[in-house]
Amino acid sequence: MAKVTKRAGANGRFTWYIQYVDPVTKKDVRRATKAKTKAEAEQLLDDAKQEIKNGPSEPAQEPEQNCKPEEKQAEIRFFEICDDFMAYSREHKRSWEKDQKMLVKLRKFFGNPLRNHLSLYGGTLHSFTQI
Repeated sequence: MAKVTKRAGANGRFTWYIQYVDPVTKKDVRRATKAKTKAEAEQLLDDAKQEIKNGPSEPAQEPEQNCKPEEKQAEIRFFEICDDFMAYSREHKRSWEKDQKMLVKLRKFFGNPLRNHLSLYGGTLHSFTQI
């Protein structure tokens, strides 16, 4: 079932939403639109239905270096993950210094294996080189 709804906001403003079920994920999709009228919102809903029926109108862009996302992820090293985590930690956490000390120990323990050589087993991180 697909429908168009209008939601009132602050100061008397409103937003048109389109709702439909994605056939792939089977989840409800609710998207805000920039439509000014109900007719424009209904046209956007028809476009979304057509895209679902016929597939996307533009071809999906190829990932960098023509490799699959899984292959690209497999090339990521543990130290890169640690560096990304520390950048996040410094930006968003007050306790980033504790994280930095913990990562020194983790780097020494695991070394720098590829991401796909690490696994979570029973809530504990393991490296295939340790097993």
